[in-house]
Amino acid sequence: FNYGSLLAINLKSNNKVSIQLSPNPFVDNFSVKFIGIENATAEILIANALGKSVLNKRVSVTKGYNNIQVDGLSSLPSGTYLATVVVNGKVVGSQKIAK
Repeated sequence: FNYGSLLAINLKSNNKVSIQLSPNPFVDNFSVKFIGIENATAEILIANALGKSVLNKRVSVTKGYNNIQVDGLSSLPSGTYLATVVVNGKVVGSQKIAK
């Protein structure tokens, strides 16, 4: 057998946008708060612990403070999820959230 070498990949964003999710843990919904660097279209992606997408919400965001409500999560089973914010096709932040 011949194995390739391991590579380290740094997924830090150059946009320096930090996201805040609350409440954590959530029951039925949560808020995604962040400061946008421009008016844009954003996607809120929620994936379960296996990486399977469970929600994709597209919203318009503005330059400055944004507070996006993510609803309709009551049917999700308890567990850990990864919320990712994508603005204009670029990942600007990710955070784990529990239900």
